[in-house]
Amino acid sequence: MDIEGMFEDLEGRMRHAEDEERRAVTEELTRAERAQITIADRLRASAGAPLALRLRAGHRAAGTVEEVGGQWVRLARGRGSLRIWVPLAGIEMIEGLPQRARPAPASRLSPASLQHELRALSRDRALVRIETASAQAIGTIAGVGEDMLDLRSVPTGEASGAREGAVMAIALEAIVMVAAEAGG
Repeated sequence: MDIEGMFEDLEGRMRHAEDEERRAVTEELTRAERAQITIADRLRASAGAPLALRLRAGHRAAGTVEEVGGQWVRLARGRGSLRIWVPLAGIEMIEGLPQRARPAPASRLSPASLQHELRALSRDRALVRIETASAQAIGTIAGVGEDMLDLRSVPTGEASGAREGAVMAIALEAIVMVAAEAGG
């Protein structure tokens, strides 16, 4: 082998090694970036898309992604006539979630909390159905605290044991989903 061929071979090997190192660094940066993506980021990028959510205790919710807060997602179903709020912590699986992500917009304001959304339903005197892992309750929200809400029950025709107008406290952490008709 001549000297010129040897230098060309060495240069080729160096280019190949540099390309391999660049590829490895790019892959590592991609993995590091992906590791920072949250479920809220993925849901935010799915705005307007239909999804099916499997929730704790076998509950399911399906609809079009309407809004995503810091710790909740709101779905619309039936031409938007039914709205469903789901705490992100209660989601076990999502069917139809695309790979893309969209981070929260940069803002000095923190995203609306679930409590804020529930207070709006209370203010509007909306009839809500609240699902927990072990129970379902229907009524109007009488008040929302930091970690619980008061629900004033309404008659459903079912033998649930709840008296009409009785107020029950529900821990926010226990809520799997809240459903309400649009417009209260």
